[in-house]
Amino acid sequence: MEFDISTAKFHFSKCYAHEVVPCQELSAGGKLKVMAYLIEKAASVYVAEKAAVQKMSLEKLKVLYHEDEVVMGEILASEKADGLNIEESFFLYILAQNWANGDEFSWACGGVEEEWVSLVEEARKMKI
Repeated sequence: MEFDISTAKFHFSKCYAHEVVPCQELSAGGKLKVMAYLIEKAASVYVAEKAAVQKMSLEKLKVLYHEDEVVMGEILASEKADGLNIEESFFLYILAQNWANGDEFSWACGGVEEEWVSLVEEARKMKI
């Protein structure tokens, strides 16, 4: 496949045992197959690159905390929560603040007999 900058068009060819068949000789279905193949290859590269991004973790936050002279809250505010959904990000925040500062987080739930749930313990169960 070649891209002609002057016409802004792709030119397709197909190889048969080192014999190149020009684009004009390919059927519409053949051209479509080549385009689908190229899109699939481009998409697989994108997925591989996206998977290479490492998830934010408590261990990474600990390293950042030891390398910097700022409080954990500032580190959490400045770092992206790559690879985490919103629930995982929430619990990672709780774990990091608990580890760095001893902060405790609780959730009051219930009605008549109110029950307190430790969000730190819930975060530890998440294994993030």
